[in-house]
Amino acid sequence: MLLNTQIVGGLNEVKGGDRLVVIGTPAEQPALAQLPLPFALQGGKFVDAKKTVIPDDVGIVIMALTKDSRVPTLVATGNAPAGVAKAVQFLVQAKDAQLGTGQALTVNALTEVPPPAPRNWTGYMPVENNFQLSALYNTSGELMQDTTVRGTSAPPVHIAFKALPDDRFLDGSAMTLRYSYSPQMDNRTSAVEVRIDQVTVASKRLSSNGGERETFNFRLPEEKIKSDSVMDVHFVMKPEAGSECGLEADQQLWGTVHANTSFEMRRDNVVRIPDLTLLRTGYPFTEPQDLSTAAIALPTNPTESDVQTLLAFSERLGRVSQAESVKTQVFVGEVPQAAKDRLNVVGIGTRDRLTVPEVFQEEEGFSLGNAFTRQWEQSQVQTTSDNEGVVKAIVSPWNKDRQLIAFTGQTEQGLKELQSLFQKDPLFQKLGGDTLLISSNTPTPVAANPDDYNVQYFQEAKQRRVANTSVVGRVVLFLQDNWFMVPAGIAFVALPLYGFSQLYLNRIDQ
Repeated sequence: MLLNTQIVGGLNEVKGGDRLVVIGTPAEQPALAQLPLPFALQGGKFVDAKKTVIPDDVGIVIMALTKDSRVPTLVATGNAPAGVAKAVQFLVQAKDAQLGTGQALTVNALTEVPPPAPRNWTGYMPVENNFQLSALYNTSGELMQDTTVRGTSAPPVHIAFKALPDDRFLDGSAMTLRYSYSPQMDNRTSAVEVRIDQVTVASKRLSSNGGERETFNFRLPEEKIKSDSVMDVHFVMKPEAGSECGLEADQQLWGTVHANTSFEMRRDNVVRIPDLTLLRTGYPFTEPQDLSTAAIALPTNPTESDVQTLLAFSERLGRVSQAESVKTQVFVGEVPQAAKDRLNVVGIGTRDRLTVPEVFQEEEGFSLGNAFTRQWEQSQVQTTSDNEGVVKAIVSPWNKDRQLIAFTGQTEQGLKELQSLFQKDPLFQKLGGDTLLISSNTPTPVAANPDDYNVQYFQEAKQRRVANTSVVGRVVLFLQDNWFMVPAGIAFVALPLYGFSQLYLNRIDQ
């Protein structure tokens, strides 16, 4: 579900049908003094029923209504930033949020939720190479179990067969389908068919005598398995007696896919960065799924467009990830060096206010400059106006296994274009390359209409390979990347061997 958010400057801007969220201390949010809250304010501080000031490290969560329009309002506050952070963390940690009851509560302590394993993604393939169908999910997000379909027009059994973004499948991956089906099938026209993304990869006839837990082993094409793949097991069932018809004859035909259907996947964990295509799954920020390797940098004194872009990107990351907690770090102004060295960093803001200018400091490649200048390789132009949004990704200059990404533009309008990119699925699925430019052609664009948006991307930076594989796998990858060295290597090894063999033969001859 897409959240339609806006930022208001005061309670007078809130409309009757809105839902309001207030986050911050009383000093940061003067509107708190205008809300009917169960905690009184004295000297700019919240106090309890005994008029004792609530400690700075205690969070406060309140459900309230505005006085005038009676708009439902969620308040996450505290007497200091530490308390506000604790209140917000309470709301995003599912297990802790279940403890909430009543109109208001104070958060004194929270259980630290450990980060999940980096490659433990709910809804995706298990990290083990051998697993059963019961470890996968259907397209509704439920774990697979024995599934039966009926009739000559039986729908396929849908399986979310999604690879992790850093999976590189090798030749030899296979599936053993275990299935049962009813008798009285026409064995000339009845079959079980397996498809990946609507492309048939294997099929087998069904017998007129029926089948009980039969097996069908076949190779899986490694090039077909992607991060959004769907596998269909389709029973094509035709009655043996073609003259019979009616609901009763139709429903007597059935096919079952068993949950102990097994998979043997051969794969390495290899990814090349920078690549914005990976961002469609949230990678690398969603590794692990609690977003604990993500840092977002806003300019000092962020504008409304900066914050709206932050909200749009954060909402998208929330949609493509699933974890018990959220641990994204957001910095206003300079990013601490410790975060640069350890995290994937996103910079948000117009080009002149970007706190990570390193993204445009490469000698070659697309970059934005002063006075609406643009540079690409050796070419440089100056435009009269520039309202395009720009997404630019590079290998992090502080950690070669991380990425630095900028969401930027020359104007505030460019940031609004980026908000549409994150909010609208058809646009978000166009992410690719390491640089993307987006702009709208009409005041009221429709994402599904290709003429309403200009989206252009290109790959210009040399990619770096990040691999988590065996020594043998690394050698294979090296030879694949440097195949031109193989003939020279063979000659380098063969010449000494030839010389030694000649010396040996000469000695024998003597």
